[in-house]
Amino acid sequence: MKPQTSKDIQKAIRKAKDEHQTIALQGNPSGNRSPLSSKTVILDLSSMQKYQWDKEGHLIVESGITIKQLAQIALAKKRWLVDMPSNPSALLGNCLAVNAYGSRPDKGSIGGSVASVDCVFSTGEIKTINRFDDGQELFDAIIGGVHMFGVIASVTLELERVSSRNLLVTQLAVDNLADMINRFTQGTSDYAIGQIDRDATGEKLGSGRLLRGQYDKRSFFTRWRDRSAQNQFTLSLSQFHFELPFYPLKLRHPLHSAVLSRRKNYDLLRHSFRVFAPYANAKQTFTDLLKASQASEFKPSTCLLRRHQSSREHLLCPHFDGFSLELIYDLPPNNEARLKQKLEDMAQIAISQGGHLSLCMADLMNRGMLQKSIGINNFNTFLAKKGKHDGNILFQRDLYKKITSP
Repeated sequence: MKPQTSKDIQKAIRKAKDEHQTIALQGNPSGNRSPLSSKTVILDLSSMQKYQWDKEGHLIVESGITIKQLAQIALAKKRWLVDMPSNPSALLGNCLAVNAYGSRPDKGSIGGSVASVDCVFSTGEIKTINRFDDGQELFDAIIGGVHMFGVIASVTLELERVSSRNLLVTQLAVDNLADMINRFTQGTSDYAIGQIDRDATGEKLGSGRLLRGQYDKRSFFTRWRDRSAQNQFTLSLSQFHFELPFYPLKLRHPLHSAVLSRRKNYDLLRHSFRVFAPYANAKQTFTDLLKASQASEFKPSTCLLRRHQSSREHLLCPHFDGFSLELIYDLPPNNEARLKQKLEDMAQIAISQGGHLSLCMADLMNRGMLQKSIGINNFNTFLAKKGKHDGNILFQRDLYKKITSP
């Protein structure tokens, strides 16, 4: 079902309830990799892409817009999200549902840009939930709530003004995982991404390069004069976020924007495994995960390390200060079940060492894993809020049962 407006979502909810069906979201951030029951209605919000700027400079946008489209709209007014996700084809609503992180080392997640959400609940009622008023507890449940409480129809975004649409990117060679983590904490940068060599072993495990981006305020003449500087190059904000992370690690010459722009397809996110580890545990946790990955028959096409500091705690996304490791796989045909089993084993490694999974990987979780990730108190609060706002479990029933059943 492909709603065009919020009223269409209301009609879909009424129809699902009348026919004793449940509702899930197309492009669901949990991947829809777990089987859905035959009585599940899939809502595809990709036709809901209207937007407008209000008098205060806020962007009011429907949740079916893609991240790439959002970036284009924002940059036209020299604005940017507090933290821009790196998957350009992802829908905004799905990124909000997992409170997606980008490549800002110190600015939190996409939820930090949201002033309010318009959400359609299981009653069919549309409510505006504000980040600052009495509804902030519900706001913190909806952002990062994996669509458990309702359908996000539209959002009001507070975007940052940026001093430049371009970044001066510095490329640093990294010897191993400890060196990579240490370099993230040395110096300052507006954006940073670590690319890890998936095949490096022994003392070189975790080696690769760190890419730091600073807003490029230089004049055109200065950029032209410095264009041949070793290990430095200029990219647009969009290129840095959507293209550079997937540029081949083996190409170690200074990159050039013209080369990046000729690459046609960056759709490598067929199966993404992303885990978070606190600063103190990151080296050991990621060492064990990289070794487990290398021992598997499945090799990731891309390995990315990022630094994160959340600015606000959401119900299913506790306050976080540490790093994330993302392994992106080109899924072999007919091998999805075996890959999923391997990723479940790796998820247990991360959680046993105090880490937690990205909510993009919610379909890998069970009750025990979710409790360890968010804490017992948050888990019990989640159950209570789910019962209050969706007592008949209309939304995401299959996923809900998987992550809450004893």
